[in-house]
Amino acid sequence: MKVNWKPYDDTESQKFDFLVEVVCQVFDVPPGMILSRDRSRCYAVPRQLIATIWSENHSLQDTGYRLDRHHGAVIHARERIRYLLEHDDNFADKVRETLERLVNEAKPEKDQPEKEKIA
Repeated sequence: MKVNWKPYDDTESQKFDFLVEVVCQVFDVPPGMILSRDRSRCYAVPRQLIATIWSENHSLQDTGYRLDRHHGAVIHARERIRYLLEHDDNFADKVRETLERLVNEAKPEKDQPEKEKIA
């Protein structure tokens, strides 16, 4: 039996956990439900947002692995988020808030000097 296991470095795992935490706070859902198999809209849309944001700088396979989904689900998530951004102003406001919080609350990396936060 083949085991689908891949070691990740700690900084990437911390970044992913931070992304999940911020999205859960903005959408007011528990992190356990985001990573569950539940397909309810109140959990699926934040999960799709996480997949979309994470897949901007990571592979589709890596994104799917972290969310326990197939990479095809990540492709669908990106298309769905794009559609919702164009047609749902309330959702677009939540995405904007999420992105602002990700930028302003992110911890600086050890190698780089701390930048001033945007007021």
